[in-house]
Amino acid sequence: MKRTLLLLLLVFSFGMYAQNNPSESEAAKAPKTNGYMNFLSYGQLIGSENDKDTHVHSLQMTHNYQVSNRVALGVETGIDWFDISLLSVGPNVKLLVPQKGNSGFYFGGSLGHVFPLEDMKLEYLTVKDTKGGPYAGAKLGYLLHINGKYNLFMSLGYRYQAFSIIREDWWLREVERSFKYNRFEVRVGLGLF
Repeated sequence: MKRTLLLLLLVFSFGMYAQNNPSESEAAKAPKTNGYMNFLSYGQLIGSENDKDTHVHSLQMTHNYQVSNRVALGVETGIDWFDISLLSVGPNVKLLVPQKGNSGFYFGGSLGHVFPLEDMKLEYLTVKDTKGGPYAGAKLGYLLHINGKYNLFMSLGYRYQAFSIIREDWWLREVERSFKYNRFEVRVGLGLF
C-alpha cells in the first residue's frame, strides 16, 4: 500500500513538473479533439478492515471514442479478484479538462454488470450457482502526455460491486445470499490515443 501511494505521488509530481516546463513543440501542439482512446490500468480496490480482503487487485481496459475535446464515450471491461474472479462489462463516459500537450484532468463514470468467472466455494456449505450483479464507479484522474500516442494516468475513485450465490440449505432447500462491496479505488495505467 505504501509503495502504491509513493508511486502515485511520484507520477503526480513528475506530471506537475512537466506541465510547468513544456517544450516548444508541446506548447504549440493543440489538444486532441476526437478519435479512439484506449486506457489500460492496474488498480487496488481498498475496503474496510472488517472485510475478508482489505484490498483487491483489479485489471481494467476502457475503449473510448472522443466525440469532442471534452467528452469521450465507450465501453469498460475488466477483471476484479474479490472472493471470486469477476468480469465487469459496461458503458463508460469521461469528461476531459484538456490542457496543452494533451495532458489534463478527467472525470470518469461507469455503470454495468459483473459476470462470475468461477463458482464460489464455502466451507461446510454447497454452492449450487454463482450469479453476477451490478457495478458502478466514479473516478477523478490526471493524464500525463509522454510522447506520440502514449499517456500515463492515475486516478482515485469509488467502486460499488455486487454478486450473489445460491446455496443448499437443510430446511429451505435453496437460499440466495448477496455480497456487496463499497471500495475506494486507486489506479495507474497507460493511455494510447
